[in-house]
Order: sequence, then structure tokens, then C-alpha cells
Amino acid sequence: MSWDSTTATRRLAGLPEPEPLHPDLAARLVRRAGRLPALEHPLIVQAPYIPPLASYVNGLYESLRQRAEALLVARNFDSWLDLHSRPHRAEVLVLHADRIEHDTWWSLLASVFRSDPPWHDDEPRHWTRALSSDKPQRTIFMTRQERELLDTLPAMISVWRAVPAADPQSGISLFLDRETAQDFAREAVEQLQLESGDFVLQSARIPRSRVLAASLARGMPELLAADGTVEGVTPV
Repeated sequence: MSWDSTTATRRLAGLPEPEPLHPDLAARLVRRAGRLPALEHPLIVQAPYIPPLASYVNGLYESLRQRAEALLVARNFDSWLDLHSRPHRAEVLVLHADRIEHDTWWSLLASVFRSDPPWHDDEPRHWTRALSSDKPQRTIFMTRQERELLDTLPAMISVWRAVPAADPQSGISLFLDRETAQDFAREAVEQLQLESGDFVLQSARIPRSRVLAASLARGMPELLAADGTVEGVTPV
């Protein structure tokens, strides 16, 4: 432990040093410029993270971890997924894909997407990995209307993609016209509290086989795909 005024005070008072954070949790401490560290684990989110509470957090984590495993073994997948924080649910589905039958897994993934459609993929690309899964029957992810939308697409599709300017590879949403892509980008900037221009538009032409799924979750025709060939970039 580093020597600072808090450490010195505890030692002078004869108090024990705080318990170290569990390694699983320590690996999920996120440090951002100008902010206190935040704990961003699928089972525990704490912002800011308060080191003196490590003992309590460790105990809570162990309890939640055991509960999650019991639910998974019991195949109570809905309750198991609900135990995890919403931003991390695609991540835990990818992590435990081999323990869940494909039809249930795709249904769970669809419920996660529809409850909180992501504006872009996270850095480990959990959504791309999930949607690209080789589990059979990916069509279960889609509603009947979404499957019909996908079936009407031509072999080659002209699309627009709205992506974060700092990480264009993280874009997973494609649109069939520029105006819808612009609306998506503007709403993303507003919802994520970004600056104008933090999302840009890319035009591309891709084969339909690259489209992983269609979605109407946002009330607009949306295609989901990994990064495609970019022909141009236009600031929003």
C-alpha cells in the first residue's frame, strides 16, 4: 500500500489496512482522466470505487458470483442474466455461450439488444463477437418483420454507417439512407453526451452476406454488421 496521509493515520491509530480488492474486481477497475477510479464488473458497478469498502465489496461479489453460478447450473437463464449489470449482459452471454443452447442464447441476446440497443460496440467487441457467433439459427435473434426486411435486401447493398470518429471500427449499425444514419448519429451524440462531430458517417457498399441481422428495435430499419469497406467519411 502506498504511504499517504490516510495510511499514516490508520497506522498511528492501530487500525488494520483495508482488505485488498478481489483480483476479479481489481482487473475491472477503470481509471479515466480527471475522475476517480470506477469499478465496472458485470456483477458489481461502483462509481467511484471507495477502497475502504473493499471488504464489503469482496463479500458482495462472492455472494453474487455464487448466486450467478447456481442460476446458470439450474438453467434459470432469465434470472441469471438479470443479475448482471445491463451494459455487460452481451459480454456475459459471450463468455458463457457454450453453456446455453443456441435457441435460448439467441433469444437472450435479442432481449438484451431490444431493452437497450447499443450505439456502438465496446472496445473488446462483445456485440460483434455475439452477433457473429457460429451458433446455429441466428434468425431467432430477429422478429418475423425483421427477417422479412433482411430477405428483401439485394445481393449488394448501399448503406450508411454512423460511427464514433475516435473508433470507427466499433460501428455495428448500418442504414439504407443517409438521412436515417444522420438521425442516428445526432441522437447518439445527445444520448452519450458527446460533442458534435464525435460521430461521423461512412458510406459503403457491402454484400448482403455480411449483414448479421436486421433490427427494428429503434423504430427504424437497421442492419447489424461488422466493419465493412468504407468509401467516404462525412462529419455530422
